[in-house]
Amino acid sequence: MKNTIRIGVLFLLAGMLLISACVPRLVIQPAMPDVVIAAPSIPVSTVEVIPPGADRHYMQEDDYLIMDEALGDKDRYDWVAIAKMLVPPSENTKNQAQFMRVTDGVSVWTQHYAKTRIATDADLRLGQEVYFSSYWEDPEYYEAPRSIVDSRSREWIKSRIVDTSELYKNLVMIGGGNKVHKNALRVEVK
Repeated sequence: MKNTIRIGVLFLLAGMLLISACVPRLVIQPAMPDVVIAAPSIPVSTVEVIPPGADRHYMQEDDYLIMDEALGDKDRYDWVAIAKMLVPPSENTKNQAQFMRVTDGVSVWTQHYAKTRIATDADLRLGQEVYFSSYWEDPEYYEAPRSIVDSRSREWIKSRIVDTSELYKNLVMIGGGNKVHKNALRVEVK
């Protein structure tokens, strides 16, 4: 009798398994709603966490911006790069420092470099030398980088503020006629 019960239970379980596998869920569980999980439609770059020791431009405490030459008095802009100092300047190096560019790992000797910080409203005046990423999503102006990749894999630019008439729109014009959002600007730490 025990064997008969065991066999009956096995057939019952096998039958339930067969029915649940073959019959659509709608018939078996008509009152159970399907659960749908939707991911938010927020761009990944807007939720990226800023690493410890970095500011909102993803610049780290030991980052420098290096350039081939000083900006001088010209009404233009120059390309600059994020770099790490390997050898500080000294008399033995003719006051040049050795840097490694973060975009490609190339070693560069230069005397033209700057430690920078994010610009404040007080910094936004005519003639102020500024730095900003070459990142732009809006074709009207350069913007602050939105991710560590946007910041650290692109060239940066050094220029001078030449027009503040659109500051009410949070924009300044730099040498060469391009516009930059004020939140994208950095200035040299003196």
